[in-house]
Amino acid sequence: MIHISEDTYITQYQPDASHAMSSTLRVSRIDAINTELALMRFDLSSIQSMGVIGQAMLHVYVSGGDFPAQIRTEVVLAPNWPVTTTWNLIGPMTETIVLTNTTMISGWNTIDVTTLVRGAVGNTLGGTYRGFSIR
Repeated sequence: MIHISEDTYITQYQPDASHAMSSTLRVSRIDAINTELALMRFDLSSIQSMGVIGQAMLHVYVSGGDFPAQIRTEVVLAPNWPVTTTWNLIGPMTETIVLTNTTMISGWNTIDVTTLVRGAVGNTLGGTYRGFSIR
């Protein structure tokens, strides 16, 4: 099991706010200017020499909001974000590849991130792995 090494969330409606010290990650899209985006990074160096990766799953606990909800998981290729980042630093510039569109319910949910992990470890993402986002 690999745990998150860094995480934060950024908000379009508070574009200069850092949420690095928050104990929760927020994800929402109320309208075109009220978006919250969670950023997560995993240190994958421990699995780079393991060979074939059969399956990789991300388990997230979801609470609050209207359910079921559509969640988009994306691989973040650029830029390399610090945990203290803000929307104005990277939000509009985030280069991503859409990985999944998943329907989430309140409680525990599982997202298949096998493609992300295989691509990051095998360096086949078309860019440098910087983590991934959920929006």
